Parts: sequence; structure tokens; C-alpha cells
Amino acid sequence: MEQPHFVQHMNQFHFRFNNGKKSSTLIFWFFVALLTVACTLFALFKPISPWLLLISFPVMIIAIYQLIRKNGARQSTETISLNDEGFISSHFGPILFTEICTIQVSARDISLLGGVAYENYLRTENNFPSARFSISTQNGKTLYWILQEWGGLYNSKEDFSTFFRFLTIVTDQVYQLHHSNEPWSKYLKVLDEEGHWEKLG
Repeated sequence: MEQPHFVQHMNQFHFRFNNGKKSSTLIFWFFVALLTVACTLFALFKPISPWLLLISFPVMIIAIYQLIRKNGARQSTETISLNDEGFISSHFGPILFTEICTIQVSARDISLLGGVAYENYLRTENNFPSARFSISTQNGKTLYWILQEWGGLYNSKEDFSTFFRFLTIVTDQVYQLHHSNEPWSKYLKVLDEEGHWEKLG
């Protein structure tokens, strides 16, 4: 595969994101922690058998530690170096703009794209949404990031802002390559109302 030619001075973007890894062990340790916390509290307030506390407390500590460790594995750090022809992702490798065939953004989860505003979430008990972004290439590679616009467990608000600047540049390059003589689409020049773009032909 032809590799992107990157000049010496490149724009760089650094951010953290949720890599979306699904872990059965994470679910396992969550339920173990839940069970052992309940057993430990029961043993403290209902001292029927000291053996229950001796067993449940150390298992609870181990379960909480494993839960934190496994959950932390879902956070990744990305460094993207970009120029006029494409970019290099520290997580996914080199990509040429001409190779991109689809872009998918959960636009309704992003206030910058007309989604629910931050203040509306503050007035309700709804959790802040996690916005999902994916870019697919002609050779079958899929780049996938999950970030929360106002910060969360896996990324900060600044991380999201950095990523959004990168995404804006990518969609602008796609527009210049494939739609320069056409009106802008609803979002970021090329994305439709569902936050989707697909290369035709």
C-alpha cells in the first residue's frame, strides 16, 4: 500500500479517548465487587460469622482493584500527525485522505452539531452522551474513537476539542476532494443529517 508522504513540519493532535473495548472480565469483576461489598456490609452490621468478613473483605479489595485496572484499559492516548495528503495515527497507522470511503459521526450526541446543549443535561438526570466517530478506508481499515463532549471518565473537554479540530480538517479535505463544486451538507460540509458520509463510485 502506498504510504502517505509527510513533510517535516506537521500539525499534531494529542488526545485521550475510549477505545470501546468490550471486556467480559470487566463485567465479571463488577459483579464480584458488587457481591463482596454487600457481603462485607452484611458481615459488619450482622456479625453472625467472622469468617464471612475474613473472606469477603480481601476479595472485595481485589475485585475493586481489578475493576479499576480493567476499566482503565479502555482508555487510549492518540497522537495524530497530519498534512495535506493524509495523517498518521499512533493508534491506527497511516491514512491517505484519498483512501477514506466512509465517515460516521453520532451527530445528535454533539451540541456543536445541533445536539442537546450542556445546560439541558444539567437540568435533568440524564447522563452525558458518548459521541462515536468512525472512519473506514478502501482497504478495509476502520478507525474508531469514543469521546464525551464535556469530558468524562476517559477524556477531558480539552481532549474532545482537540479531536473535533482534527475531524473538521478531515471533513474539509474530503469536501475538497469529492464535493468542491457542491453546496455544503448539513454537518461539517460533508455529513448528512445522520452524521454519515460515503464515497460514491
